[in-house]
Amino acid sequence: MIRSVDPRLPRDVLFLLWAMGHGDEVAVVDSCYLVGQDGQLRGMVVQMGGADILQAMRAVLSAVQIDTTFVAAPVRQIEHADSGPLCEVRRAVQVEVDDALGFRCSIAAVAHREFHEQVRNCYGLIITGDARKQGNFILRKGLDVTPASVLSPNGQQSP
Repeated sequence: MIRSVDPRLPRDVLFLLWAMGHGDEVAVVDSCYLVGQDGQLRGMVVQMGGADILQAMRAVLSAVQIDTTFVAAPVRQIEHADSGPLCEVRRAVQVEVDDALGFRCSIAAVAHREFHEQVRNCYGLIITGDARKQGNFILRKGLDVTPASVLSPNGQQSP
């Protein structure tokens, strides 16, 4: 389900996000990311070359709900020596994630090799036009669950 359509989302990116199921993951990466280093990718690769990593993340986060219900780390970033919590890109993306969710959801750091393995299994890969090298993230799509939408065990909607 797509929550809203940000005008920055190209058709193929919008289609990718729409086609993803709950629990599927998408990688949003900078222009320095070498797609071939991951070997055979499971999903489709799309371009968002006119956007930097922050613009792309904002657009993606406006369209899909992040899975904060079933996993501890729905947003992950590749770990570099300079990609820690003080990294400018990470701090800016952290603000976007928190704003989209309405609460704090920490971005988990993933070791270089493990990150590439996870990208290989993503439903899709969005390559941005950002030349900064710390801008590689994975997002897990979740359910848009609100208290009013949850059913009780007897099938009645909860108050």
